[in-house]
Amino acid sequence: MKIQVSALYQQGKYVDALARMPPPTSLEKRAADYAAYYAAQAQLKLGRVESARRQFATLVASHPVGYLSEAAAVGEAEAAEAAGDYAAAQRIYERLLLRSPLALDEVWFRLGRSSLAAGNRARAIESFRQVYQAFPLSQFTSEATAALSTLQALEPLAPGNVRYRAELMRADLLFAAKRYTEARSAFAQLRAYAMGTERDRIEVRRAACEYFTRQYAAARAALRPLRERGAHQAEARLYDLMAARALGAHAEFVRLARGLVDDFGDTPWAEEVLDTLSDYRPAYLRSKARPGKPAPAKSPPARTSTRRSGAT
Repeated sequence: MKIQVSALYQQGKYVDALARMPPPTSLEKRAADYAAYYAAQAQLKLGRVESARRQFATLVASHPVGYLSEAAAVGEAEAAEAAGDYAAAQRIYERLLLRSPLALDEVWFRLGRSSLAAGNRARAIESFRQVYQAFPLSQFTSEATAALSTLQALEPLAPGNVRYRAELMRADLLFAAKRYTEARSAFAQLRAYAMGTERDRIEVRRAACEYFTRQYAAARAALRPLRERGAHQAEARLYDLMAARALGAHAEFVRLARGLVDDFGDTPWAEEVLDTLSDYRPAYLRSKARPGKPAPAKSPPARTSTRRSGAT
């Protein structure tokens, strides 16, 4: 039953889902709780707000277990918001926070939104700031940041200030999580406020995001001034030569790779190049050998013991 009703709900067939709902007395408690949840959700989707509020409240009072206990509370709060009763929604989210919900970032964000609508500006700022500071990778962080900015509760970006450091941490976390499109935007907004070697690092990471999103020509253009100077020159040269390879400049790739190993042989970036060359160079040389003539058997330089994970 649960599967059939939930399938109808997911298809947007809310009236059909309600019509197929069996009597709660015919189901064991867990199945009856899920049936009640989908019935309340269907009522809410159909605009029957007060009916949805009553059904969610009844379900919450029955103490469902597991995920459903959290989902039912969120549903009750959503129904309260739909009815314009934002103070009630705020109270529900506050109670939910006391239970350490699974989607803690979402509950904080929802609390901020309902608090603001209820006229509680201070609690809204506190809630949005909690999302901004504690959940830098959350899908709600951008909206929370925008809300704080609108409320004029966000410190303006300035070189080295608290917000700058928080935004830089978020950019680095996004990069480490391989969310390169978001990381590129995060690094880009920091460029005007970065200074010295940190500015070079930000520029290299922004260009690396271009590389990882297959914008190879743009990556090489951004890396060009960074290949010859600065504390992050080796990293810049690594991404540049990898972009050259991706663009089909095979001979240039080998030349640049050997140059990086010669100049920065004791860095993690050189070891990464050696890992690439060990797989790539023999195949490349074989493809260039004349028919009937063996390819040159020149081994790449001995690799260092430095690990890539130690790069910063």
